[in-house]
Amino acid sequence: MKLISRVTFMAIAIMSLSVFACKKEEVKPVEKSPLEILTAQPWQIAEIRFLQQNTMYYYMRGATTGNNINFDTEYYKFNTDKTGERADQNTVYPLTWDFIDAEKTKIKIVVQEGKPLTIIWENIIYKENSLKYSEYYNRNGNNSLAVATRIPKP
Repeated sequence: MKLISRVTFMAIAIMSLSVFACKKEEVKPVEKSPLEILTAQPWQIAEIRFLQQNTMYYYMRGATTGNNINFDTEYYKFNTDKTGERADQNTVYPLTWDFIDAEKTKIKIVVQEGKPLTIIWENIIYKENSLKYSEYYNRNGNNSLAVATRIPKP
């Protein structure tokens, strides 16, 4: 009888230890701020759709068909001092930028491409491996409206 009680006790003790030993402590990752994500690396286009002069354009990085514009060499680099650069077709242009709302979901970018070009990004969704946003600007009287996804530039 004592043997059965000891065996039962040992079985319960082992099961209890296995249940409590397997319980993992919840570890919450430290979330980075929009500033930290934005300035961590250069950002290249993964996908963009935009309307300019009543013409629809589309680009997806790596696509073999469907693109009607090329952004293979285009990227933005944002610095913590609110400066940066925009590269396109192997030409690098300096820029300044700043958040324009408290939530940091809107950014005003001024690119020095001869005549300064002011670009607004809004509805920004920040992830460590992507930026999603809408964009608009007016270049030489031509309005542009886009939806884009960017990924880190290797």
